[in-house]
Amino acid sequence: MSTSGKGGCSVSAAPVFSAASIAGCIFTVLVSIALPVAALAVLKRKTGRGLLAALVGAGCFIGYALVLEQLLHAAVFSLFPAITLYPAAYTAYGCLAAGLFEETGRLMGLSLLCKKDRDLALGVGYGIGHGGVEAALLAGVNAAVNAAVMLGAPAAPQVTDALGAAGAGAFWAAGVERIAAMALHMALSILVWMAVTRRVPIWYYFAAVLLHAAANIPAALSQLGLLRSMWCSEGIILAVNAAVCLFVWSVYRKACVHRPLAG
Repeated sequence: MSTSGKGGCSVSAAPVFSAASIAGCIFTVLVSIALPVAALAVLKRKTGRGLLAALVGAGCFIGYALVLEQLLHAAVFSLFPAITLYPAAYTAYGCLAAGLFEETGRLMGLSLLCKKDRDLALGVGYGIGHGGVEAALLAGVNAAVNAAVMLGAPAAPQVTDALGAAGAGAFWAAGVERIAAMALHMALSILVWMAVTRRVPIWYYFAAVLLHAAANIPAALSQLGLLRSMWCSEGIILAVNAAVCLFVWSVYRKACVHRPLAG
């Protein structure tokens, strides 16, 4: 949309953002930042534990997923640039790499935490830290910037145009996806905690790697354009993550219901 200014110049009008879009961004900020903080506060109040585990979880995510995994990607894409032309290979590689690095970080972090204290709160706290920092860095900060722009903060025309073109549903979906991802990280942290504390065999760590990889498949297919419907992609993500959570709950009930949670 444009209007004619002095001298006949065409000036682009700033897009008008809907209340639903602004609310969606604020929702995602709250989910990505406030929710993990609140969950950690509740855990700390109820158990007296969790803060150190959350810090370790956040640190392991940054170190393993944002540093080491990205170094591997840089090497692989440099050596095999054509991998992006083969959707099956690209999806398998990306999902397995994410599962391997994040779950190995989880295994190392929880092994360190559980040397002297084997309480379930450590697994829960680790999951809050891991999932919370991922949510904050991958969605919360971006949503906060988007909300600021929508509310009038200065931004490049390309940014405002892109935000104006996006439907309100996209901003809400980002928050919903973060809730599902944080639930996944909580579940996988409890699964690896059970393996570390020998409540289940150590091979459950490998199960966590595969479950994590499977949960990443819908997002990978969406990035490749093979899942064009945003809501279809989000629906599959929710279903897969819910299935993983139910699986971990069933394992936990069998392994821990008749055992003390503190070692």
